[in-house]
Amino acid sequence: QDLVSRLDAKHLRAVLEQLPSDEAADVLIEADDRVANDALDRMAPEAAQELRDLLRYQPDTAGGVMATEFVDASVGQRIGDVVKEVRKEGEGAEADLGVFVLDEAGRPVGFLSDRALLTHSIHTPVGDVMVEPFVISVGDDQEVAAQTIAKYGLDSLAVVDANGAMLGVISADDAADILEDEVSEDFARLTGTGSEGQQTRLPILVRVRQRMPLMGLTVAGGLLSAKVLALALGSA
Repeated sequence: QDLVSRLDAKHLRAVLEQLPSDEAADVLIEADDRVANDALDRMAPEAAQELRDLLRYQPDTAGGVMATEFVDASVGQRIGDVVKEVRKEGEGAEADLGVFVLDEAGRPVGFLSDRALLTHSIHTPVGDVMVEPFVISVGDDQEVAAQTIAKYGLDSLAVVDANGAMLGVISADDAADILEDEVSEDFARLTGTGSEGQQTRLPILVRVRQRMPLMGLTVAGGLLSAKVLALALGSA
């Protein structure tokens, strides 16, 4: 939190743009409101709006821990088409989440694991390979989401709105962090070491804090390189 609070809007924006949306939203929670709003204003409008939408959800709900980056496909496609889409959009989505098959209303009707994409012919119709997707409502408790992922050994879980349209995804890694935090919270209650009413269920933020010093160095190094280059060009 100390490191986040020392960032100005320019550097905060640089950090946010390097993070998945769920982690970026958690960083914004820790930042000063004025700096956070300024950083969002400096971002691409679509990316900024996604983060503002995420901040509306309670942190202990599925919406509060979901990421909005995911790869989707349609039933009418073939495996080869989906593989191309994964290659195209993969950099913007978290790894090992699989692909959700959506209908015309944006509702998940199927799921393709990475293994399915690798083991079937590129000419195979998506509808012949996809399996039933697991979904959870955006307002459901994050612990329910994590337990569902753990119980069924899922790669990821689709988060949907009241109409069933897909909003985001919760990964297996996120679920593991949520359950680990729950165990720590329960242990703290039993031993009397936890503060009553303390919010401890911010698993993604723990990872962000661990990564922030390195990311800060990366951003600072990039800014320094840009300044050196500008000076060199000015003297040329």
